Amino acid sequence: MLRVFDTAGNAIVDTNTPVALVLGELVVGSGSAQSGQIGDGRFSLGTPFWTVLEGGASISRTDDGLDVSIGGNTLSWSFRTAQRPYYRVLFGIR
Repeated sequence: MLRVFDTAGNAIVDTNTPVALVLGELVVGSGSAQSGQIGDGRFSLGTPFWTVLEGGASISRTDDGLDVSIGGNTLSWSFRTAQRPYYRVLFGIR
């Protein structure tokens, strides 16, 4: 069994710790389409996830401007309004 401890002796990683694999990045915003989708067969290799970044920081998954979802091997996104601020969407599996 692999276990990693911090200097105080607390276990911070062990073989039961879930690990994420980032598969890609989608950049949307001004100049991009109002909605779209991409397919990635690797979503079937684990539990898919996504996170939205704005200005380099992660923001709420329920952000007011952008809807993102993953169904099967397809990641879909759409803006709720004509305003399309710049977002980066990281996606992967865990």
